[in-house]
Amino acid sequence: MFLAFPSAQVDRTLFDYLITRSWLPVVYQVWGRQVLHASAIACGATGDVVAFAGPSQAGKSTMAYGLGQRAGWGLVCDDTMAFSSGQGEITLHRLQNESRLRPASAAYYGRTNEAFEPVSWPEHPLRLTAVYFLDGNPNLPYPALITRLRAAESYPLLLEQAYALTLKLPKHNQQLMRDYLDLAAAVPVFRLAYRKSFEAVEEIFDVLENHLRTTDGLARSTATAGVPGRYA
Repeated sequence: MFLAFPSAQVDRTLFDYLITRSWLPVVYQVWGRQVLHASAIACGATGDVVAFAGPSQAGKSTMAYGLGQRAGWGLVCDDTMAFSSGQGEITLHRLQNESRLRPASAAYYGRTNEAFEPVSWPEHPLRLTAVYFLDGNPNLPYPALITRLRAAESYPLLLEQAYALTLKLPKHNQQLMRDYLDLAAAVPVFRLAYRKSFEAVEEIFDVLENHLRTTDGLARSTATAGVPGRYA
């Protein structure tokens, strides 16, 4: 059991925010769940979840929030995506968070209020169907290019974005490595090279939606990815 109490000198709102955004994702590992440094959106009609992963300032929140504004899509998590693995299935778990955009992104999407925007977790079943690793380059000559990664390529990239409680707990770290290996094997992972410019953002979303619709994209990938995940 973990207990935390704010002192009288600490702002309670800030304390609650620290617990939910920083501590809870790490504590999830003790509960047999993993948390990937990713933002995700879901297609309401199908329950398919698409996650954007990558290091800080890669554009995860901006990409997920923007695509989530398009018809049929909705943001389900920002910066932290919780999952577990068992019997070949990837299960997604609700993790309370809010969407956070950097000032330039907030201004582009017309969000002038500095307050964080709550993220709603849908009631219908969800399944993780694709992960995109973002590679932004302002000088890229085209809006976006998507390439499929082999499991051997995606596994170390996923591990780099994993929340870990501590390296001093071998049992939990071994479970973490097994769960991320299952994730790399069960869910198609792509590299999304994109022009890092607000002028190209709508074209990037067009490329993404087309990729998700075509047989060369998600339709073919989900058919060969093994057992799809489920929502819990």
